[in-house]
Amino acid sequence: MVWLLISLFMSYEYKSSWFVRGIYGWDFAIKDSLLFATSGYGVDIINFANPTSPTLVSNIMTPGWPYGVEVNNNLLCVCDDYAGVKIYDISNPALPMELGHIDSPGSATMIVIRDTFAYLADDWCGLRIINISNPYNPVEIGSYDTPGRAIWLDVADTLAYISDYYNGLLILNVREPSNPQFVGQWQNPNLSYIWAVDVIDTLLYVTGQYLVVPQLKHFMVLNVSNPTTPSYVYGITFPEPPDGMVIRDTIAFVCDQTSGIRIVNIANPFNMFEITHIPGFYYNNLTAHNPLLFTANSTYGNLNDHCIKIFDISNFNNITPIGQYNPGPFIEDVCLEANTLFVLAVKEYANIMAFSCVVPESLTFIDSLILPSGSRGCLVYEPPYLYVGHGDRLSILKFNNNAFQHIVSLNSPVDAVVPQNTFLFTGTEVLPYGFRSYNITNPFLPQLIDSLPIRCTDMAIVDRFAYVAYGNKLYVVNIENPYNLFVACSLNTGQYSQKIVKYQSYLIIGNQNWCLQIVDISQPTNPQIIDTISTPQSYNYDIVINDSLLFVATGDKRGVLVYNITNPVIPVLVDSCDTPGFAQNIAVGDDYLFVADWLCLGLIKRNSTAIAEYYANATKKKFKIYPNLFSDCLNIEIISSQKQSHVVLNVYDALGRLVRNINGVSIGAMPSIIWDGRDGAKRPVPPGVYFIQIMNSEDRKTIINKVVKIN
Repeated sequence: MVWLLISLFMSYEYKSSWFVRGIYGWDFAIKDSLLFATSGYGVDIINFANPTSPTLVSNIMTPGWPYGVEVNNNLLCVCDDYAGVKIYDISNPALPMELGHIDSPGSATMIVIRDTFAYLADDWCGLRIINISNPYNPVEIGSYDTPGRAIWLDVADTLAYISDYYNGLLILNVREPSNPQFVGQWQNPNLSYIWAVDVIDTLLYVTGQYLVVPQLKHFMVLNVSNPTTPSYVYGITFPEPPDGMVIRDTIAFVCDQTSGIRIVNIANPFNMFEITHIPGFYYNNLTAHNPLLFTANSTYGNLNDHCIKIFDISNFNNITPIGQYNPGPFIEDVCLEANTLFVLAVKEYANIMAFSCVVPESLTFIDSLILPSGSRGCLVYEPPYLYVGHGDRLSILKFNNNAFQHIVSLNSPVDAVVPQNTFLFTGTEVLPYGFRSYNITNPFLPQLIDSLPIRCTDMAIVDRFAYVAYGNKLYVVNIENPYNLFVACSLNTGQYSQKIVKYQSYLIIGNQNWCLQIVDISQPTNPQIIDTISTPQSYNYDIVINDSLLFVATGDKRGVLVYNITNPVIPVLVDSCDTPGFAQNIAVGDDYLFVADWLCLGLIKRNSTAIAEYYANATKKKFKIYPNLFSDCLNIEIISSQKQSHVVLNVYDALGRLVRNINGVSIGAMPSIIWDGRDGAKRPVPPGVYFIQIMNSEDRKTIINKVVKIN
């Protein structure tokens, strides 16, 4: 409920996605000739009626990370990580419709449907049992908090078998879904963890790590004929600890990370043996639909391997790949000039695209250009030239009359590039690394004129100095004479620098290890760190300044953070906006942002008018909060017609977590409540955005206001 209330008052709202692609293999489900594949952003519905040429039917964007998926008749249930469980009508797979949603207290990782009940593995919050007889209004009716992390489960008859990770296997009686009861557990001092479980009759097949002296077993079978005392039967060893598995008849297919798919004969559970294996890099999960096997790779492989592969498994002596579904490239970078948006997408190639964004919600394609070599890149536009780092190359393009012209490509990896008059400065963190200067008086024939053997993830140029960030170093390079570069000084930041931007007489450095640093460069050759701002769970992949706002692409679940830097020494978190994927780079317009979200190109729009109207109506003759911005104490005055009014006040942070509750306050004709800026444990809360929720007994209405704590 709190998430819903807070999301209504965010200034920045996620609006649209384009070029959606996925990182496949977290889970699969099959219905008829449709494959439902979850990925980093949602669920793809793929038609494999012709397995040699599978086609995309539609995709479902979800707010979280959809780890699990299950199909039951025309219902699709998705475990969406922190967003709980979402239920869709897939009677028309080309137009899936969301029916209902239920949040879960943990991280929804796997789901099994039996009749009208959904059994949910909810990570640290154990087993949750949800009644989905009314898919428009799913209701949790029972739960069991397991001691560890419930990450996988299977349900047969009245028993639920739960992989509790380090705590082994738990067996629960779910005959009464409202009151699941403990039955038995399989755990051993030699057991590291278990991952996947699949029950067949009185046998349970398990992947994980179990030391049976003198060998480590990765794929095991347990006897669960007596569920109160499960017992080990047999196990075999693989080169790597396995992940997902699927069992069909007497054959088990097991994902063995970097050693491919292991195919095991389990006809005799006391003497299982491997038949063959399919080589490959980091198969993440799989499913079988005779005579086909569907496999997918995780994020750890080469970009070219991010695909669904289809194998013919009718003959184990000749397993043949027959089809493949390839998603589009990753969206790596964006830049904006006037009403033209440039997008860099990478795969084994680099695709540079130009769009008109006069109407940001409706991009109009202008032109595109394919360059060889991809996997990573950066993009800078200095009209009329576009400088593109892609893989191990630097390319210069010209964009004129709404068309790209390829000027030149150099065999030089680039992670940061800054044009400066007739010179170009580049830096890279990969071999052959270096900070380089080029003469580009003739852009068709750039001349390398000097270089320094220092690594670079990003740079900012101020007057005659380039500030070069890499690792825990900030190098100050004198570029007054580009033919004679030299390091004037360096600063140990103690952090792993990712991005750097100049604002007034300061540098703001975004670090991979969850913080921003403010560096005073008023004395250019003597930079001083004057503040470090914590950005929890933010890798700070990009930082962009527009007026007095700092936008941070977190590279993680948090999407984009917005800071007010009117006082650059103390950035104040004023807003945030989640994105479907991993926000990597940002281009900022007047009242909108385009985000290179890796999995897609996203649009975020500011909605200040609606917020202003809401607050104007909500606060009229109701209450007054001051000062806002505040540092020590916040005063809340309730305007009431009664001599006494019962008020409940809750304070939430920007992530929707309850920070403080002041309950049962009785106030008189001149009511005033003071929040001392501390949480429920009396600890000072950090600077940032908070939401004050006031529930007043007089009119039984709830009022919410956004406040900002500055120190």
